[in-house]
Amino acid sequence: MSQQNKNQYKKRFSQEQWETLVDTLRIEVQEYGALLNLIQDQQKFIMSRDTESLVIMTEQIDEQTIRSRSICERREQLVNDLARSVGLKEKTILSDLLDYFPEKIQALLQAFVEEIQTLFEKTQYKARQNHMLLSRAYEVTEQLIRMLRPTLSKTYNKNGAASFKISDNSVCISISG
Repeated sequence: MSQQNKNQYKKRFSQEQWETLVDTLRIEVQEYGALLNLIQDQQKFIMSRDTESLVIMTEQIDEQTIRSRSICERREQLVNDLARSVGLKEKTILSDLLDYFPEKIQALLQAFVEEIQTLFEKTQYKARQNHMLLSRAYEVTEQLIRMLRPTLSKTYNKNGAASFKISDNSVCISISG
């Protein structure tokens, strides 16, 4: 029996099922796109040394990350439910379910999957870049402080925050890490 004939006998998802998935994927693309934009804006603030805007942007990124993760989890749950409905194991990926969708929708779903993957990779890359920039800025600041005050000692508390103590007059500078 040819692959086309096998596909004719497969159970297909209803229009309501695939429309729900398409809507969820569309929202996921929007949320990851918004996250990527925020991370790109964060990099601009890092480069311009705008610490006030950087703090606000970091809070916005944290909030957007929660929204992006939430919609991702909702999509994963939908895919798991669809897989179970056709007798497949729960941790099936969307690409493995494409044959269960009408042909006219398969390309759209594949495009969404690829776009989400691309946005996720770009977001991870930019976030790593920002982390490296911030780490380097921290190192340069620490070196500057040490040059100005060679009697400086550095310690960490249990939460990972660094403290610098100047032994000659007990001045303490704390930096959250």
